[in-house]
Amino acid sequence: MESDMTGSYNATLTTGLKGKVSPGANSVSIQIEGSKTLVFLSEAGFANGVARGRSFDILQNTPKQLAATFFDGNSVNTFVLNKSNGLAIWSKIRATFPVYDAPTGAQSYLICQ
Repeated sequence: MESDMTGSYNATLTTGLKGKVSPGANSVSIQIEGSKTLVFLSEAGFANGVARGRSFDILQNTPKQLAATFFDGNSVNTFVLNKSNGLAIWSKIRATFPVYDAPTGAQSYLICQ
């Protein structure tokens, strides 16, 4: 499942705050490298020719959960995994989106296999 939220003061783009929830289509690959790095690659990135994912900083990796973040100067990505049930959330938030000039956020709710 995925959710997106966008806002703008520009009435030609949106009427204030706009949100969407959909069944979702994101697939991701994660790989743990050492104790401090999670390599994260989305299916969309792979389809666009990206061979190696982004290096997220692991904040916590216990038998029950994994939490990691990535900041590229424009957006903050988080990945959290509940190891007990295999459910995870990937979120991506930006202070501004180039077209809307307002904060945007997206979340993908994932089942790990």
